[in-house]
Amino acid sequence: MATIPKDQIEKELRRDDRNESELQIPTDEYLYDLLIHNGPMTRGEIVKLTKLPRTTIYDYLIKLILKDRVIRYSKSGKRPGRPKVYFKALK
Repeated sequence: MATIPKDQIEKELRRDDRNESELQIPTDEYLYDLLIHNGPMTRGEIVKLTKLPRTTIYDYLIKLILKDRVIRYSKSGKRPGRPKVYFKALK
């Protein structure tokens, strides 16, 4: 079993701290502004724009819905199956 040198571990920790501070986690306001400027969007479209996990986006959208700032609605398409769910910011 090989051990990892202490200086390498410290280097990895410093790198992880730097990356963590560079990440920008969206706030409720960020998603609200995104919906205001882009119009109604699906969760998948929001994920593509922000590059964040679907569950994170969904948690923020639920908070906005509970604050009556966003509504959720579905549009059924011409094809059978589950309808697309859209999120729209209320002005």
